[in-house]
Amino acid sequence: MLPVINVVSTVNSGSLTSTSNTNTCAVPPFQILDCTLAADVTLSTLLQEVLVPEQPVRKRGRPPKPKPVVPKRPRGRPPKKPVLLPDGENYPGIAKRRPGRPAKVAYTGVKMIQLDGPIIIPGSTGKPDQSRPGTCGVVAPLFRATSKLAHTAVLKTPLAISATKQPSAEPLEPAADLESTTAGPNPTEIDDDGGDGFGGGIGEEDESDDDDNDNIERDSDDNDDEDNNNTRKKQKKVPKGKRRPLPYWLRVRFEEFVLECNGRRNTQGLPPLYANKTFWSTTPSPFFSLNDDTSPQSLFHPQFFLWDPQAIVKQIPCPTCHCILIRHAHISRPRRIVTVNSTFWMIGYRYHCTNCRHPKTGKHSVTWQSWDHRILAVLPSHLASEFPAQLSHRSGISKTLFHWMRACFQNGMGAKQFADSLRVQHLQRYDELHAQYLNYLSSRLGVDTWRGRKYKSFLAFENLTDEGYHGYVPGSQWLRDMYDNFIEDHRQDFNQHMGMLSAEICAIDHSHKVTKHVAKVNGERIFNGLLTVTNEIGEIRSCNLVATKSHSQFELALVRLRESLDLYGLSPPKLFFTDNMADKAFLESSFPSLRQDIIPVEKYNDLEPFVLPSEIQILVRNETSSINAALSTIVDRIPVDEDDPELVIGYDSEWNVIISDDRTFERGEIAVVQIAFEKRVYLLQISEMVALRRLPEKLVMLLCNPRVRKVGRMVSSDLRQLQEAVRSSTPFIGALDLAGYAKERHVISNARSCSLADLCAMVLGKRMNKNVSERTSAAWENVTLTDKQKVYAACDAYVPLLIYNKLSHLSVPKRLPSTLAALIPVLVYATDNTTIIATGHISNHFQALTFDDIRITRTHTLVTVTSVQVPAALLTSHRKRPLLSFGEAPFEAVCLLSHLRTYDPSSFKMPLRSTDSTSGVTSLTMLKPVAVDALADDSDGAYLDSGDGAGSLLRELDMEDEIDAAELTRGSVAKEKDGESEAIGRQILSAMPQPETWDRILHSRVLKDIFHVFNMLRLSSTHGLRKEFGRVMRDTLFIPDKEDRLWISAWGATLNPPKTFGQLVATRPAWVWRHCRRTVPPPNILFRLIQEFFDEWGPLKDATTKAPLFNQSHWKVAKQILELIRQGFISDPPDIPLYTLIGVDNAAGNLPIYRCSRGTNFTEGGVHTHLRSRLPTSGASVRHVNASLCDFVLQHNLRVGTFNRTGQAYRGHYSIWLISSIQERLVHLGDVLIQPQHIKGWVNGNLYLPTSEQLGILPVPDDVRTMSGMAEYDHDPLCATKTRHQYLARMQGTHKAILPIHTPAEHDLFRSLMESNPAFNSESAGPIWKLAVKAWNQIADKQDGIFYKLVEQLKVYYTQWQTSLNVRQLLSLSSNVRKKSIKAARNPSRMDQAPQLSTRPLTLHSITHGYDIGSLLTPPTPMRGGQTETTRASEANPPSSSKIPPASTLLLPPPLSPPPVFGPPNIPAMIAVQRVIGGIQKAKPSEKKKKPRVCRRCGDPECSGRRAVKYCSNPCQDCARHDCLGRNPHRPSRKCDDAWK
Repeated sequence: MLPVINVVSTVNSGSLTSTSNTNTCAVPPFQILDCTLAADVTLSTLLQEVLVPEQPVRKRGRPPKPKPVVPKRPRGRPPKKPVLLPDGENYPGIAKRRPGRPAKVAYTGVKMIQLDGPIIIPGSTGKPDQSRPGTCGVVAPLFRATSKLAHTAVLKTPLAISATKQPSAEPLEPAADLESTTAGPNPTEIDDDGGDGFGGGIGEEDESDDDDNDNIERDSDDNDDEDNNNTRKKQKKVPKGKRRPLPYWLRVRFEEFVLECNGRRNTQGLPPLYANKTFWSTTPSPFFSLNDDTSPQSLFHPQFFLWDPQAIVKQIPCPTCHCILIRHAHISRPRRIVTVNSTFWMIGYRYHCTNCRHPKTGKHSVTWQSWDHRILAVLPSHLASEFPAQLSHRSGISKTLFHWMRACFQNGMGAKQFADSLRVQHLQRYDELHAQYLNYLSSRLGVDTWRGRKYKSFLAFENLTDEGYHGYVPGSQWLRDMYDNFIEDHRQDFNQHMGMLSAEICAIDHSHKVTKHVAKVNGERIFNGLLTVTNEIGEIRSCNLVATKSHSQFELALVRLRESLDLYGLSPPKLFFTDNMADKAFLESSFPSLRQDIIPVEKYNDLEPFVLPSEIQILVRNETSSINAALSTIVDRIPVDEDDPELVIGYDSEWNVIISDDRTFERGEIAVVQIAFEKRVYLLQISEMVALRRLPEKLVMLLCNPRVRKVGRMVSSDLRQLQEAVRSSTPFIGALDLAGYAKERHVISNARSCSLADLCAMVLGKRMNKNVSERTSAAWENVTLTDKQKVYAACDAYVPLLIYNKLSHLSVPKRLPSTLAALIPVLVYATDNTTIIATGHISNHFQALTFDDIRITRTHTLVTVTSVQVPAALLTSHRKRPLLSFGEAPFEAVCLLSHLRTYDPSSFKMPLRSTDSTSGVTSLTMLKPVAVDALADDSDGAYLDSGDGAGSLLRELDMEDEIDAAELTRGSVAKEKDGESEAIGRQILSAMPQPETWDRILHSRVLKDIFHVFNMLRLSSTHGLRKEFGRVMRDTLFIPDKEDRLWISAWGATLNPPKTFGQLVATRPAWVWRHCRRTVPPPNILFRLIQEFFDEWGPLKDATTKAPLFNQSHWKVAKQILELIRQGFISDPPDIPLYTLIGVDNAAGNLPIYRCSRGTNFTEGGVHTHLRSRLPTSGASVRHVNASLCDFVLQHNLRVGTFNRTGQAYRGHYSIWLISSIQERLVHLGDVLIQPQHIKGWVNGNLYLPTSEQLGILPVPDDVRTMSGMAEYDHDPLCATKTRHQYLARMQGTHKAILPIHTPAEHDLFRSLMESNPAFNSESAGPIWKLAVKAWNQIADKQDGIFYKLVEQLKVYYTQWQTSLNVRQLLSLSSNVRKKSIKAARNPSRMDQAPQLSTRPLTLHSITHGYDIGSLLTPPTPMRGGQTETTRASEANPPSSSKIPPASTLLLPPPLSPPPVFGPPNIPAMIAVQRVIGGIQKAKPSEKKKKPRVCRRCGDPECSGRRAVKYCSNPCQDCARHDCLGRNPHRPSRKCDDAWK
C-alpha cells in the first residue's frame, strides 16, 4: 500500500499557459494538498488536469442585458457538469478510477514541501529524514473524501517555499462564490445574497457579500459581547465589507452538497434529500468517521438543512407584487444555526421576481432569500412549520434551543447565565469528540508506533484557521436580542390575552422595589414604579412601568381596561382594594361603577344633607373677558362712603391634590376660584391665567379691596397663595375666617380644629358631604368640570355666606363694666377663657367682703350660677372645687372677674358641644407638603418591610404552618397598666363617635388593604405582648364562617389526639384559613370592638422594660385607624363574595379549599415578589425588561388563572398563538376528523376585536404630551432617524425619550435655566412647572443629548438640587474646620512611610505531592533482549524520590516523545500513560485459560503420550494395563472401563 502524502508544489520556472477559446492566461503558483498519485501519472499530466485557464478580464461598459426568456431544459439525462473546486474554478473532468490498487508513484525531481509534516526528499521513498531533527513520517490526510473530489487536487492560495511550519492563526481570504447552475436570468444582473439575515428581500447590488450593520452579531463570530474569549479577540479582524471565510472542511462539504442538490434533481425538480422525504442531510457517527479518516476534521462533519420550498411549492408569490418567483441560485454561504451543544448549517436559495424593480437601480434585480420571514408567511402553514430556526441578522438559533431559553428566562435565569450554560454544553461536546479521537488513537497506538505514523492534534474550540473548528457560542446580548425580537412579534397576543380577562374585584398596588435595579441610565431610574392591577382570580389585569407616581401616568391604563371590559361584555369592577386611599377619587373617576349604590359615611350622618337651593345659579367662566363681565355686577355694589356697609361674598378655591413619591399630599396651584354673592355662585377657572401670572382686572379689584369681606374657612391662606402665584404687588386682603368669627360668638370653643362641615352642622344644622372624591381630586385643572365638581365647588362658597349671615345675628359676649350691679347676666369661663362652664348673674350679695370663708377682693365677685355646662370644671377661685360639688343650681360661688363676660340672653346662642375629631383626611390647606396619616400610602410594603408593623404581624401569624403550643405561653408580660399611656388614650379616643346600630349598607367600593392599615401600628419588637396582641387583634377583626368552623371541628375530632378548632388555629393557622372563610364586621360593629381592644391592650406594660405597648404616637395612629373603620374602608362589602372555592382537600376529609380576594396581598406577594426574581437586573436594556415583563404576565395568568378557576395546575406551554391556531383548525376540520378533541375553556383572542390595552411601557397621554410641549413620535421608517433610546421613545410615543435628568449636559442645562429662565426662577413662588417643562422640552427638540422631561421629574430633581445646595453651603462654612483633617488624610508623605506592597503573580495551579504511585505497581512485560518496558522508562528518566518504587516494578510503554512535565520528573506522565493502558486492557476480552494437556492413559503432563496415546509406555492410571486406551477425552471424569461405554 502506497503512502498518502500531503504536498505543496510550486512552479517557479517560467509560466504555464493554457489556451481556451483563443484566450491565453498565465498560470499562477499553486499548492497541491492531499493528492493520491498513481504510478503512471506524471507531474505534467497532473498539471494539465488541474490547471484551469484564468477567466478573461471583463470589458469596460455595461454588459448587454440578458434575455428574459428562460431556455427549456433538454430532454433526457443532462450531461455531467464540471466539478467545482473550492476556489470556484472548473475542473475539466475526472477519469473513472480503475479497479484494483493504484500503481506506485514514480517520483521525479520536482521539489515538494509539506506544510505540517516532514520534508520529503525528491526521489526518496517517503520515509522521514532522520538527519533532520523534529521530522516525522508520513502524515495522515486531513480527511478522506468520499465524493468525486476524492482524487481532485485542491487549489489553495499561493505560499512561498519554506520550511516546515505550524498552521497560521490568521484567517484566509474568502473563497470565491460558486456560480449558479440553475437556469434563470444573468447572475451578474441579480443581487447576490445580502447581509439581511432576517430575509431582507431586496438585496444590495454590490460585490460585497455582507452588511456589517449587524447589531446582533458581527459575522456570527465577532460579537462584541463580554462572553467572547481572549482567543477570539486575538484573531485578525476581517476587513469591513468582507466576511470571514468558511473553514476548509466545511467549505468542501458545502460545495459537494450544493453540487449534489443542484445536479441530481429528479423529474419533479426535487433534490435528493426531498426525494428521500427529509430536509436534513445524514451525518456519520464519529466512530465510523474515524475508521474512514483518522483526523480531527473528520469529526466535524457538518449537518445541513436544505430549505428550497420552491421545489415543493412550485408557485411562490412575491410578497410585494404577488407575481410568481423563480429560483435564481443558491445562497453562496450556509447559515450557521446554534443548537444545544452544536450547530447545523442551513442552505437556502434566492428567488427572483421578474416584475419588481430595485429601488436604487431601477432594474429587475430583486431577489428574495428562501428563509425570508415574508416568504415563510406565504408558504403553506404545514410546510412553514418545518422551518427549524429563529433567524438573526447573519445566523440563527434553533427553535428547540430558543424555547428552552425562553423557559429559562421565564423562571428567572438571566441571559448571561444562559449564555454561560450554553457555552459549557458546546465545549463539553467538543471535548467529548476530542476524547473520543484520542481514545481511538490510543487503541491503535502499537501499530501506528511501529509504522511511525503521526496524527494531527485537536485545535482550540475557537480556532479560526482553515483546519480549526470555528466554534461559536452566542453571547448574552445576542440571546437577549433574539428573545426580545420574538416577544415584539407576539406582543399583541400578550396584550389580547390579558385584555380579555375579567375584573370584578380588583387590587391595585405600586411596587418601587422592582424598578430599583432595572432600566437605569447613569444610575438614575428610568421608571419610578410598577403599577399592577389583579382581578378576583389573582390574574394580572394591568401591569405597567410608570415614570412617576402621578395619576396621569397610569390613567390611560385604567381607561383602556374599562374600555376592554365594555368591548367584550365583561362586568365592570365592583370592588377595588388599594393601599393608598388617596387613589379613591381617581379610581372612582376611572370606573364609574365604583360609585353605584354607595352611601358614604359622613361625620354628621344623623343630620340632613345640605342641598343647594334651586334658585341658586352656578355660573362657570373661564375667559378673561367673561370673568370681568361677571364680576362687574359685584364690583358695582362695592361700598363707597364710610357709612356704607361692607360687601360680603362667599369665597373658596380648589386645586389639584397630588400624591408625591414620599407618600405626602402636595397642593397644586389654584385652579378654580368660587365667589358666592346673593343668588349667584361664580366658578372661575383661572389655572392658565395663574400660570401666565395674570388675573382678570375685576377679580383683582375684588381681592385687593379691604371692604369686600371674603368669608370662608382658611380664606387668608387661599388669598396669600393666589397672591404669591401671580406675584401681585398689591396684597389680597379682606379675609374673614368663619371659625374665629364663630368662636367670638361662642358657637365653638376651638377654632383650630373646626372645619366648614362642623360649622355647617352647628350653625345651619345641615350635613356637608365631604367624604367625596372631589375633595382630593386631581381634575380641577380640566377644561370641562363635571356636574359633581360644580355642585361641590358651589356649596363650598355658598355655605360660608349662609353661616356668616346666621352668625351675624348673634351677640358677642363683652367684658363686665367697671361698675357692677346685681342681676347682670354673665357667662363663667374656664381658666383658658374660651370654654363656657356655667351661666348666671351677679349675686345680690356681690358687695360682701367674704363668702364661705373666702375673702372677696377687687379681682373677685360673687356670682349666682343658674346653669352648669361643664360639671367637672374646677373653680380655682373657690378652693378649686368642681361645679358638681356645689349641688344643683342655683348656687353661689366666688369667681374671678377676668373669667366673667356679660351677654344678652335673648340674642346669644349657647355653643354646641363640638368634637375634636377630624374627618380623617389630612389638611390640604398648607402650602408645604404634609405627612399623610389616615390615608397614608404605605404601598410596596413601606410598613410591611419593618418587622414591627402590626399588619405584617397579622400576616405572619396567618401564614404560620406549625406553632409550638408552648410558645403561646411564653413571654414575660405584666398585667399592670401604664397610667400615663391610658390617660393619653382616653384623651385621644374619647371624642370618637361610637356608632351602635347594625346596618348592611355599602359605604365604599374602594377599600383599603387591612394589613396595610394595621401596619401603621409599628409596635416594639421587644415587647412581650406583641405576638399575643396580633393574635387577639386577628380574632377581633375576622369572624370565622360558622359552617366551615363546624366542618373543621368535626375533622379535628377525628385526629389522634383530637383537636378543637381553637387548637388548630393556634398551631396550624395557615392550614385552617385555607379551609375556612372569614368576614370583617361592618363599621358600626368593628369600630366598637377595635376601640375597646385598643383601650384594654394599649396601656399594658412589658414585664422587663416596663414600657407600655402604645406610646403617644401609637395612640394617634389608633385614632386614624378607627376613623378609617368608621368610614367603612376596612369592612367587607355586603353581598359581594370574596371567596372562591377552588377544590377539596382529600387528605382532610374533603374539606373545601378557598381562595380569598380580600386586600392587595396577592398583588404584592403573588406578583411583585415573584417578579423581582424573574426580571433581569444589572444593566438590562429597557427593551429586554419590557419583553420579560410581558412574558411573565402571560405565564402568571395561565398558571394562576387555570388553578384558581379549575383547581387544576396548568400543564401546557406558553405559546398561546399555537393553541389558538389548533383550536381554529379543529373547528374547521370538524367534519373530517374522527372524534376530534376540541379545546374547551380556551378564549381565542383571534376571534375578537383587538384590545387597546398595553403591557409594560405606556404611551404618554396626548393631553400630557401636549401640555408638556413634546413632539409626537414619527412612525414613518423613511423619516425617523436612529437616535439614542429610540425604543423607549417609540413606546412612549414621543419624539425623544422621557428620562430623568441624568447626563452632565442636562445638569448644566438645569443650572443655566435656574439662572436665566423666568419659568424656573420666579420672584415669589419658585419654578412655574407648567412653563418650565415646556421650556425644557423646547430645548430638547433642538439639542442632542437633552431628553424630554415630565413635570414630576423636574420637581424631583429640583428637590435634590436644593438638598445639594444645602450640602454645599455646609461644606463651605466648615471648610476651615475640615481643612486640617483633609490635609492630613491626603498628605502624600504618608506613602513614603508605608511599606512597599508585593503583588501575587498569576500562576497556574499545580500539585507536586500525593501521586497515585500504587497504580504503577504492575508486573513487568518482557521485551526483546531481556529488557522490560519499565526498565527502559526508568533508565530514560530516573526517579528523584526514594519513595518511588524501583523501576523493575513499573510497566510503561516506550516513550514516543518527551512527556510533559506536570510535577516531579515524569511521574504524572507515567501515571497517565499507565491509566490509559489499563483502560485499553480492560476493554479487551480476557482469553480463556486452557488446561495443560496430559496423557489420557497415564495422566502425566510430561508423558509423550499427551500427543497420541500410542507414544505412551506407562501403564494405565485406572487399570494398570499397558494396552489400555486410557480415559475417554470427552468424559475425562470417568475411569477407563466406564468412559468408553
